[in-house]
Amino acid sequence: MDKSKNQHYLEELSDELSIALGKAIWTFAKIEALTFDYINKLSREDLNTLIGYQNISGRIKLIKKLIERIKGMEAEKAKALSVINCVESLINDRNTIAHNPWLIWIDFEQNDFVTEIHNASKSMQKLNLNDVNAFTAKAEGLILNLRSALPPLAKSLNE
Repeated sequence: MDKSKNQHYLEELSDELSIALGKAIWTFAKIEALTFDYINKLSREDLNTLIGYQNISGRIKLIKKLIERIKGMEAEKAKALSVINCVESLINDRNTIAHNPWLIWIDFEQNDFVTEIHNASKSMQKLNLNDVNAFTAKAEGLILNLRSALPPLAKSLNE
């Protein structure tokens, strides 16, 4: 391969990776916004004022407690907690995506470019472009599930 062709490929790859990262972070940001919104809706207290800068793990714990203290509505609570648990399962990958750079290199054995995010603090954790896209798809589904599961619980508090 000549040098200009390699450079063009890396530029295209950079665009693809940047778009994937942006979508992943933007999608999870929507989930985080929902956690702020429903902390207020599931509580009679103005908790966002008290815990506004709490990390997502802390907000997840709080939302679980707020859901669990609702009287009745066992099926709705179980559904909401199941969705919240799925969100919680994505936090580690979200942090890896958000706080670690893409690494790009040539695998001479495979004669191919390799792109992965390596978690700096967990050296064995790696995410490739397919993993990032799968993360985004899961997070997008969870947004819809949260928007379905949480409103009935919040509404019950206002009745």
